[in-house]
Parts: sequence; structure tokens; C-alpha cells
Amino acid sequence: MNEIILHFFTFLIFFGMSIGSSFLVLRMLHKANFKEENFLNNEVITSSGLIFLVFLLFYGVYLYFLARPLQLKGWPASLLIIGFGVGILGFIDDMLGDHTTKGFSGHFGALAKGKVTSGLLKAVFGFALAVLAALMASEGLVNIIVNSLIIALSVNFFNLLDLRPGRSIKAFLFIGIIIFAFSKVSGLLPASLPVLAPVLVVLYLDLQMHAMLGDTGSNFLGGLTGLYVIYSFGLKVNSAVLLGLIMVHLYSEKHSISTFISNNSVLRWLDNLGLKREV
Repeated sequence: MNEIILHFFTFLIFFGMSIGSSFLVLRMLHKANFKEENFLNNEVITSSGLIFLVFLLFYGVYLYFLARPLQLKGWPASLLIIGFGVGILGFIDDMLGDHTTKGFSGHFGALAKGKVTSGLLKAVFGFALAVLAALMASEGLVNIIVNSLIIALSVNFFNLLDLRPGRSIKAFLFIGIIIFAFSKVSGLLPASLPVLAPVLVVLYLDLQMHAMLGDTGSNFLGGLTGLYVIYSFGLKVNSAVLLGLIMVHLYSEKHSISTFISNNSVLRWLDNLGLKREV
């Protein structure tokens, strides 16, 4: 009972810190005129995922010194490497990226023509970070390869989703529930409760169209989801997850995920759930 109360107060503390961080980050982005047109062609602050990176500073300390239930080799270091690494890569892409080139085929097609896109650079450096994190979590060459690909493709999967307000965060929460329900690590959920604090804050901002995640935020969510998967399951489950991610990416090269969602009544309802106005 005492442990539950402790986790609850920890969540409240991080929630308050996340609200405070959101005001500072959004004010900074607004002053820098860091804005972009959303899917309704309205100009909105972008890269609100910076809130996650501010939060990560405190969360890393919490995990390392206080979250003793999570006895996992390399978890705090993996989290910081992936969280900060892919988040910063996403922020650079938000600032400098050419978003006219889409998909792996588009980036490698541009490379074949002698053009190196920011998306390709992000993929290369992101994969290097994924390998480093997988090395800390895995033993054996096959596990390392599978887990590296899971992290890298998970990051890109959340980028693919982030075309409508709240979609990436809803996916993160839904997938998180499944992972925590079946994870072999009993301490993963209580140690991860503080993550809900900034996620819920940014979800509100996203759904109300006050700010967009940007690649900064979607990269962070994808990287964290990939870490949850590789720490929670063994090779068989992870291989199935990797196969699913590959299939989604192959589908996205030729088809629109947004169209797929809009053509499914259940997914369309979930996509519009909580939006400032139905679209």
C-alpha cells in the first residue's frame, strides 16, 4: 500500500514538473517562431516534444537512484541514449529537414541521385543509437540485430503515425498497455508511471491543437516504445514484433496510413477521440 502511495505521489510530482516545463518550452518555441502548418493548414507551434527531453533529465535521475524495482542491466543508460539521441535528431530534422521527401524509398532514391536528405542522415545516426542501446540490453548477435531493428523501426513507425493530433500519443498509450500487461519485467510499470505525466500534458496540447509533437516528440515515443519491447520480451516475441513493423513499413511505402485509418470506422473514431473538433 505504501509503495502504491509513493508511486502516486511520484506521478503527481512529475505531472507538476511537466506542466511547468510545457509553459517554458512553448514560450521559447513561440518566441523563436517555431511554427508549422498542421493538417488543417493552421499555423501551430511545433516540436513540443522538447518537453519530453526536459522531463528526461529528471526521469533519468529518478530511475538511476530511486526506481530500484526495475533491476534491468543498462536500462537508465539505454533510456538516456535513445531518448535524448533520437529526440535531438528529430529536433534537428524539425529545424532543417526537407519534408518533401518521404519514405525509405524516397530517401534512398534521393541518395541514388547524389542528394543526401536529412531524413537519411537521421535514419543512419538513429540506427547507430539503436545498436548502442541494443548492445546494452541484449546478448548474442541475433538478439542484438533484432532489437536494434525494433528500436529503429519503432522510431520511424511513430513518425509515420504523427500526421494527426494525438495519434502518436494514443498509439503509444495503447501499445504501452499491451506491453505492461505481458511484460516479463514486473518493475517496468511502476518505474514508468512518471512517463505518463509529460505524455498526458503533451497529449492535451496536441489534441487541442496548441502545439504539435514534431519529429522531436514522435522520435522519443517511438524510441521509448522500442526499448519497452526489447526489455520486456524474448527473441520469439521480438521477432514477431519486428516482422509486424517491417510489414507496416512496406505498406506505408505504397499506401497512406491516414487513408487506412479513415476507412476504418473504429480507427477513425479513435483518431478523432478527444480532438478539439471532429474532422
